[in-house]
Amino acid sequence: MVALSYQGVGAVNRVGRFLLVSQLKRGSQSTTYKGYDPETQQFVIVKIATDELVSSEDAAQKIAREAEIYAANRHENIVAIVDFGNEGFHPYLVLEYIEGATLRQLVATRHGFPVSIVLACLADILQGLAKLHGSGLIHRDIKPENLILSSKGIVKICDFDLASGQIATAENTAGLTGSAGYMAPEVIYGKSISPRSDIFSLGVLTYELLTASRPFQAATPTAEIQAIVNREPLPANRLNKETPDALLVFISRCLEKDPRQRLQDAGQALTLLRDCFSFPPENERRQLLSRWLNNPDAC
Repeated sequence: MVALSYQGVGAVNRVGRFLLVSQLKRGSQSTTYKGYDPETQQFVIVKIATDELVSSEDAAQKIAREAEIYAANRHENIVAIVDFGNEGFHPYLVLEYIEGATLRQLVATRHGFPVSIVLACLADILQGLAKLHGSGLIHRDIKPENLILSSKGIVKICDFDLASGQIATAENTAGLTGSAGYMAPEVIYGKSISPRSDIFSLGVLTYELLTASRPFQAATPTAEIQAIVNREPLPANRLNKETPDALLVFISRCLEKDPRQRLQDAGQALTLLRDCFSFPPENERRQLLSRWLNNPDAC
């Protein structure tokens, strides 16, 4: 990385043409920065493989695979790729920067979303997820941290598993893991996964957006995994009395322990929601989400 300064963003390092403004997150596999692209004069997200990943894995191939998936699945509800490359043997991936907040940040501060907001978020999430499922891909880590509500009122899916460098496909599904509270039973048992595994995670997410708690929440990740396998959740309307019956049915069909009984993919889940609820036109949905992001009391 080359150190320099740039008007308007202060002292930074550079990766390729991109200026690194501030570090956002560091993990064992990658470090994430807020960056700046002088060519477009736009902020970006830059993910750089760590020494640990470079020394132990074919990091360049993994980053290239993830970049290929982003590029092949351009969609309004999926974070867009800007570039990828290598800098000093460290592969990097550059993504669009989204002004807004993750759903995790909003769950932590809003203590349960209004039903209208939950439905608007689900419509966006399912449209993006349907794009992936239609391409034969499985995200396998659908959770609030990996979903961003932009200031324009658009929910976008991000974080396509940089840790393992690939999204699961129908040919590559055994032995994968996810985030403990969102893992489908078949994932816990180490069986092959499918789009239905993402649907289970979506059911957990829907419950959490409504109630600010996960359906199988427990004191430890191990206890939560055991609950996913062994017990049924408390109905969401016991925690959020505004939850309509149709949304209870939707959650129940997502959280079926047997994947054969679950909604089959994002396309089927979106069809079910549209059959049960009247969604406003897209521009009105954008306005609703944008207003709520900036002023939750306005919705």
